[in-house]
Amino acid sequence: MNMFLHLLRRDLRILLPLNILFAGLLIALYMVMGIAFIRVSQPLTIPQTSTFVFLLFVLLFLSFFAISVEVVWKEWRQGTAHFWYTLPHSLHLKLFSKIVSVWLWSYIQFGVAGVSFFWLLNVTAEQEFLELFLGSFNGLQEYVGEFVLFSVVTPLVSIIGVILMAFLFLGMKGWKRFASVVVLFAFGLVLYPYIQGKLQGPAAEEMVAETDSFSFTLFFDILSVTQFYGDALMTLLLYGGTWYFCRKKIEL
Repeated sequence: MNMFLHLLRRDLRILLPLNILFAGLLIALYMVMGIAFIRVSQPLTIPQTSTFVFLLFVLLFLSFFAISVEVVWKEWRQGTAHFWYTLPHSLHLKLFSKIVSVWLWSYIQFGVAGVSFFWLLNVTAEQEFLELFLGSFNGLQEYVGEFVLFSVVTPLVSIIGVILMAFLFLGMKGWKRFASVVVLFAFGLVLYPYIQGKLQGPAAEEMVAETDSFSFTLFFDILSVTQFYGDALMTLLLYGGTWYFCRKKIEL
């Protein structure tokens, strides 16, 4: 455990500068929006909230992708890739450390974004709209298991996939690095219709038709145990591919 914590602290420090940058961008974005709405004395409406949620999603996606790449790329930029690889710890520990560091920073960014968004709602939205939005969280206590699985298992698929892509690109030479990334990216596109189908399938359409206003519990109703099993299996396959490449094929 002490060895893992040592590696984790190292990887968290590696990602610190980039995460400070993204957290600053998130806070600045919502402060500017809040000040703008206060200046024009205009309350926040549902269409505007949807726009802000979309911007929030884009920034969080860019942050997530960037830190997943950065945790590997910075080793190459700083010339410490060989040092990291030859550290007297098992390869599993070293890979777990990088995965967990990205997972932790992702949720820290999510927390910063959530606090900033609620601040914006508090200073710009009318009381009725604020109560409606907060009411959309009602019923989440019934989905504790789904929430834990979704917040732990599902993000690992994307984290490990991006980390594997970074290792393939940086740990290979010549045309193979580009070919391998293209193949992995194409594999991800093949999986996308599966995810999209879960959100646009008959169950989702029926739930939307019966729901007058958006509820965060709707998302957990759409999810299924099968999807979680699929995500868990995909996580294991991607991790196995990452471990095998770093163990047998990587070129430092």
